Amino acid sequence: MAPFRHLAIIICMMAAKVAYENKAYARDVVNVHWKMHLLGFFQFYNDNSKKNDTQAFICCDRPKDVRLIIVSFRGTEMFNAADWLTDLDLSWISFGEIGRVHLGFMKGLGLHQEETNGVRPKDYSAGNKNNLAYYTIRERLKMLLEENPDAKILVTGHSLGGALAILFVAGLVYHQEAALLNHLLGVYTFGQPRVGDENFGRFMDAKLKEKYFRVVYRYDIVPRLPFGDPITQFAHFGNCIYYSSWYKAQVLREEPNENYINPSFFIPMHFDACLDLLRAYLIPGVSSHCPRDYVNSARLGRRTDQAEDEGKSKDD
Repeated sequence: MAPFRHLAIIICMMAAKVAYENKAYARDVVNVHWKMHLLGFFQFYNDNSKKNDTQAFICCDRPKDVRLIIVSFRGTEMFNAADWLTDLDLSWISFGEIGRVHLGFMKGLGLHQEETNGVRPKDYSAGNKNNLAYYTIRERLKMLLEENPDAKILVTGHSLGGALAILFVAGLVYHQEAALLNHLLGVYTFGQPRVGDENFGRFMDAKLKEKYFRVVYRYDIVPRLPFGDPITQFAHFGNCIYYSSWYKAQVLREEPNENYINPSFFIPMHFDACLDLLRAYLIPGVSSHCPRDYVNSARLGRRTDQAEDEGKSKDD
């Protein structure tokens, strides 16, 4: 794995984990421990829950002469039934010629237009009533880039936050926000559920190329939701960085046991669950979804082919 990409995975996963916390905690971690600068911590209106519970923050590497901007979305809270129901939802909306995408995730971003069951226009304004994630973050990024034209942007999130991260970028593509997309350094998601159909995936692959990576840890159930082919038409896209036991990484097109219901995986999943000191023994896929394991994977993981190459070099 390229040194830059490994570093990007580490900082993005740490940011994705901080997104679960409150503003005071995020400020302390970002400003004091990371020696970076917290620009904003937000609670956006969610059309799905009708509450201000789409949480995200923006930080940068320094207060002035910014070179790196990070946007991080909060993911599925472990004991929040509404978040899990959103992950399991099978409802679609049209993304125009791009394809179809997950309704609940688009509502979380504030991009769903109920009248047409499609995507809200580029210049949509909710007025003073609702603070919508997509439009607020987009305008904040535009202002930052006007002041810092050399800055680059990383977008990230864990679980539901990963879905919001990639759909935020999809919104920029759909609205032809070339000025922002030209500054996009990468999108790194962790334990992200499926967000769209194959047409959407092909379109986004062509647009993002090597800027989008999904990270999956072991038996994590969420990246295997909503179920894909042949059960539904939801499909992943982009490169998958898959971490197996002992944080061994492989770059794949799809994580193993993609729908989580292959009987041949049941025995190893439960065996590994026992080795994990009984953490979620009955549902091992939930255990593998913990942000801590993604942080450890990012910091301690290494690609298996790299390890083999290093071993051969030592033998020689």
